[in-house]
Amino acid sequence: MLKHKKGLMQNLFPAEGKTKPKLRFPEFKDAVEWREEKLENCLNYLQPTPYLVDNTAYDNEYKTPVLTAGKTFILGYTNETHGIFNKKLPIII
Repeated sequence: MLKHKKGLMQNLFPAEGKTKPKLRFPEFKDAVEWREEKLENCLNYLQPTPYLVDNTAYDNEYKTPVLTAGKTFILGYTNETHGIFNKKLPIII
């Protein structure tokens, strides 16, 4: 059963050198052919420099969390009020 499912899934993507998959869901039957695109042409990189803290003497009494560039971990808390990132963006790390 797992091999059958894997085989079906592989047919949903174009084979090497092809631009159309063997199988398509009904809503994609008339879709255009796939094309390769470099990831750098699809995404924008946001430089974190404007959001760096001036002082890394963190204190748990402060209210503003300082995160890693990937916003994965809290490094500590700061009392600085400038450069706070508050945009809601999709993230790809």
